[in-house]
Amino acid sequence: MHLHNQLMWSVVRIQATSATGTSVGTGFWYKLISNDQGAAVGLITNKHVIEGAEKIEFSVSFTRNGSSEMHHEMVAFDLRNTHIISHPDEKVDLCAIVASELFNWLQEKGGEARIRVLQEQELADKSFFDRTLPAEEILMVGYPNGLWDRKNNGAIIRSGVVATNPGDDYEGRPEFMVDIACFPGSSGSPIYVAKTGARQDKSGTLVFGGAEFRLLGILWGGPQYAAEGNIIARPIPTSTQAVPITGIPNNLGFAIKATELKYLGDLAAERFQFQ
Repeated sequence: MHLHNQLMWSVVRIQATSATGTSVGTGFWYKLISNDQGAAVGLITNKHVIEGAEKIEFSVSFTRNGSSEMHHEMVAFDLRNTHIISHPDEKVDLCAIVASELFNWLQEKGGEARIRVLQEQELADKSFFDRTLPAEEILMVGYPNGLWDRKNNGAIIRSGVVATNPGDDYEGRPEFMVDIACFPGSSGSPIYVAKTGARQDKSGTLVFGGAEFRLLGILWGGPQYAAEGNIIARPIPTSTQAVPITGIPNNLGFAIKATELKYLGDLAAERFQFQ
């Protein structure tokens, strides 16, 4: 299976319902815990995507009873009865929705999900950030403006570059900036370095063969020009409805570094007493 196809299967389109209406964002699958004591998979997204929501729904593709025929159906999580693990720093817009309900649902269906669950070893660590160049090519997978291939349960993939020095924490936060078009529905989108074939490393050496794959970060927001003329950082909206424009986006986004997922894994291990 080609790497780029795997990326498309790593995400789901989250539709969050609250007392005030419905919003749309992106989530991706990540194995929070995997050891001798057990395993737990989380649906990773931004805190603001599910803030105030009572339930979320997303479509899952699966095969049934050993058949190769693909199906997809909507799955609903009642967030009032679901484990949600939030990043301990209130300034880091990241959370995990523990996905045990999904696997219970699949068992009832007799199905095997077509999802790509990311592993800890596929996250960019500090050394990876330190050797990654500004203007590094990246891919972001999600649902801009809530768009998706409803017929095939397909996501939208976009390309861009890292816009700041990846080894630095932008403005002292565990983030970097990306030059890529960001729209409502893109919140929570995973950002990957995914290369095949020849490539050049930071020293300028040409590297041949193999693939380089890492989750680099998670989109949460972007800078906008306010009406007063100053630049402010705002979360990417989740509503896809027409709203009055109070800020002007400039096709830049803020991404939380993938290293921050470690904190969610540690909290999950404590909550479920997996040591």
